[in-house]
Order: sequence, then structure tokens, then C-alpha cells
Amino acid sequence: MTGSYDVLTKSRFEQQAFRTELVEQLLGLDGAESAHLPPGPEQLQHKPQRMEKRRNCKMCYDDSKVEHKTKVFCSTCDLYLCFTTSRNCFAQWHDMNATTAGAMR
Repeated sequence: MTGSYDVLTKSRFEQQAFRTELVEQLLGLDGAESAHLPPGPEQLQHKPQRMEKRRNCKMCYDDSKVEHKTKVFCSTCDLYLCFTTSRNCFAQWHDMNATTAGAMR
């Protein structure tokens, strides 16, 4: 009867291992990369605002220490950024800082 015991316990182990693996896959614990989530509400709130006073574009100044004055302001990031036909620092800044926008100044 020892042979039948070995078959029975092996079968139980395989079933338990299968169930464990299934649960891990369903919960995303199998080590596979998860799909990227859509941007959160904070990232969707970055809208250019036109201000009365002109200030230096943060990105232009950081890149080349050249003063490019702009009236375009992101209140979420608290930054002035160019937004013209020749330069779109507003989009570039938010693309580069998509995960940390608002924290970087």
C-alpha cells in the first residue's frame, strides 16, 4: 500500500502547487511586469495659464542659462515654461517629469 500513498501525496502536492501558482498569477505576484497605469488625476491637472507678468522659462534657463521670457505658467508645478510655435518647453517638461511633475522645481 505504500505505492498508492506516494501517488496520492504526489497528486495532492501537484494540485496544491498548481493552485498556488494560479493564485500568484491572478494577484500579479508571478514576477511578470504589470501593465502601465493611466496617468493619475494630478498629472491631468497640468494646464498652461497665461499670466500678466513675464518670467524666465525654467527649462530654457536650466538648459542653457539663457533668459527666455514667457507668460505661460503651470500652477501645479509652480513654473513658467515656454509654449510657442518654435519652443514647447511646457510639453517637454511634463513629458520628462511625468512621474514627478509637481515635485521638481
